[in-house]
Amino acid sequence: MSHIKTKNKIKKKKGLVLNKGILAIILLFIIALALLFLHSYNVALNEEVRSLQQELDDVNSEIDSKKGQIMSAADLQTIETQARALGMTEPKPEQYIYESSAQKQTVISDSPVGLYDYLIFFQQVRNENLWPQELQ
Repeated sequence: MSHIKTKNKIKKKKGLVLNKGILAIILLFIIALALLFLHSYNVALNEEVRSLQQELDDVNSEIDSKKGQIMSAADLQTIETQARALGMTEPKPEQYIYESSAQKQTVISDSPVGLYDYLIFFQQVRNENLWPQELQ
């Protein structure tokens, strides 16, 4: 009987070795799948980063373009032409007040010209559609 027990033990050991081998193969397969998934996820994220970088570059170039349009629209000659078209005139000599100081002489106009007047002017320009179309 001792001989039969030995054969059964040997068979069990072969089964355990076979099971450990299959387990190792399954584990390696799972690790390979995980690595494949991580790699594909990394590629997708890199593509999204490239896409967002391209969008950022496009927005930055559009910002530069708009800054150029604003600078050209803020050209003093253009503003003066539009203001004169709306009825702006030069101050009359009686509207000037001369103030002298020890260091310099300053000319001050008594007509109410200030930030509020410029805001009113630009509001009129916008309301009468005199503003350049690309800046509206």
